[in-house]
Amino acid sequence: MNEPDQPSQREQWSRELAARSRRVVTDVVDGGDPDAMRELVADGVVVHGFGDATTRGIDAFADALAAWHEAVPDGEDAVDDVVVQDDTVVLFCTRRGTLEADRPDIPADAGDSFEVDVVHRLRFSDWQVAEWWWMADALGAARQLDALPEAADDAARLAVGARDRPSN
Repeated sequence: MNEPDQPSQREQWSRELAARSRRVVTDVVDGGDPDAMRELVADGVVVHGFGDATTRGIDAFADALAAWHEAVPDGEDAVDDVVVQDDTVVLFCTRRGTLEADRPDIPADAGDSFEVDVVHRLRFSDWQVAEWWWMADALGAARQLDALPEAADDAARLAVGARDRPSN
């Protein structure tokens, strides 16, 4: 994917990347659509931050995403803002969902819902996502799902309190 030279081409290119990125969130992340995944995500995609480690390859990512959909069947990332620069798109989202099945270190209590901020950073190559950074407020989700041990919850409160105190 070569970067366009003309301003109008650059604007069109940016709009297309933004539209594709929104489809990645709505059709792939939220919808789990395998056809959309094959169209929008490269076979050799490297996904950072989804699950416990870096996921390599579209099949491994599809498996991880299927496990996510099983645990949070109503999960949705509402796109709040999109920023495009060169071959990279950053999407700021609000994730909402209800945990229906156990996740690593988070037991499911049917009906527990959460709402957290999520950031997707997508690097495109040949109009497909080649590399993906997935950053979610896992601490916020764990707190909302009552999944933190008491000591960890106390430490989180202290950290947030320290952050919110004015500095001298």
